[in-house]
Amino acid sequence: MAQLIGFCTAFVFLSLLSPNNRQTVSYGGMKVSWEVKGSLLEVEMQAPTRGWLAIGFNERNELSGTHLIMGAVRGEAVELSDRYIRQPGQHEAIERLGGTPVLRLGEGEEDAAGTRIRFTLPLAAADRWHKNLVPGQQLFLLVAFSREDDFFHHSMMRTTLSITL
Repeated sequence: MAQLIGFCTAFVFLSLLSPNNRQTVSYGGMKVSWEVKGSLLEVEMQAPTRGWLAIGFNERNELSGTHLIMGAVRGEAVELSDRYIRQPGQHEAIERLGGTPVLRLGEGEEDAAGTRIRFTLPLAAADRWHKNLVPGQQLFLLVAFSREDDFFHHSMMRTTLSITL
């Protein structure tokens, strides 16, 4: 019993030393959480759909210039697309623009409750289509999802939220 109490005390103490720095926002049924881990941003997005999910980062409250990340679960595979919004309704894969995709796939799954996708991306911008992400920085986060996996299918929910990274 004393060992169990000692273990629990040590666990609580270690938890206090390394607090969970995960932040979360929710809107329209979509939930996005993130945590800075070293030089990476670890992201999880989930929504009540079996279609694509997307988030985007911009310093301004507008679609143009947004670094957009879209993901879909297709069967057993998860597809991520590193994109850039030139103007509303016109987004392109970053590699088509001459850039280098930087997303690192974690995992994803779909079930009756919806879709969940996890991935990481570097905090430092790789090129002009990516954003430098600085902890404590004020950003506008685009969140959206669709009923379809096709990345060019319209969203059924989309909004922009002001966040602190």
